[in-house]
Amino acid sequence: MELTSLPVRVLPKLAHTTSSITRSGTYPLKQLVLGCRDLKLPGGIDYQFRLTNTGEAVLLTGRACATVLGSCERCLGSAQQTLEGEIEGYYLFAPPDRKAGRDDHAQGHVSAEGFIDVAPEIVAAIVVELPPVLLCATDCTGVMEGPDADFIQGAADDAGDSCSEADHGQAAPINPQFAALEQLRNKLS
Repeated sequence: MELTSLPVRVLPKLAHTTSSITRSGTYPLKQLVLGCRDLKLPGGIDYQFRLTNTGEAVLLTGRACATVLGSCERCLGSAQQTLEGEIEGYYLFAPPDRKAGRDDHAQGHVSAEGFIDVAPEIVAAIVVELPPVLLCATDCTGVMEGPDADFIQGAADDAGDSCSEADHGQAAPINPQFAALEQLRNKLS
């Protein structure tokens, strides 16, 4: 996923220790793809943050908020959740000093032109707050309540009948959607 940069000029405005600036706005990210999760952010990510000169670096602190839309991972219906997260970042004024043994790869750096890119930290503030499972409601019981409940219930009833037939020595009918898998299983046996 390619992020659009959000550059902020920090020099010469933050040239003195303890000087700070604040910013707020909306980062225009409309889609977030993480693994097999495809989430929509119709309003982007609202943010407000403060940048402060700590002497050797610029400290980024703030908050981000976004409404996330996706599929409920239980019933496959629509799910929506509003997330709020902490924005944090640390940008060194000097490039890393490899000869002195300092390993500053975890921090960002202020560019030679006096800019930093805060986009990754704004997006990270929301990503960290994503729930492990996105649900349409906390009490969602799954597909039995979803849009295909009648179809799924019918399939479950058919499967129940098939099991009782199989118990009496008759072969259970194979769902046509899984016929190719059954053929593969038979070949491997």
